[in-house]
Amino acid sequence: MVLLKNEQSLLPLSKSKIKSIAVIGPDAYPAVPVGGGSARVQPFAAVSFLEGLSNYSGTAVPVYYDRGVPTFSELADSTQFLTAAESGQPGLRAEYFESGT
Repeated sequence: MVLLKNEQSLLPLSKSKIKSIAVIGPDAYPAVPVGGGSARVQPFAAVSFLEGLSNYSGTAVPVYYDRGVPTFSELADSTQFLTAAESGQPGLRAEYFESGT
């Protein structure tokens, strides 16, 4: 999350001026605080964007969340797998090739 310009003094957030907050995106929850690799440092407790904004606003400001993109399960469930592009049967077709080694 990046705020490029603090127009109209958006930050710090004012609970008295905000009516609601929408948090959209798959990285908003759960918290993924590290990218991995050799410099990986795992925190004792990680707070996601959604949790942080919800904790800050409490009951004063409603916080709404949407993942924004379908999950892999939702994509698979909504995909019709066919054995051929035209006139294919339901299912998958696998092809195996011998290794050249």
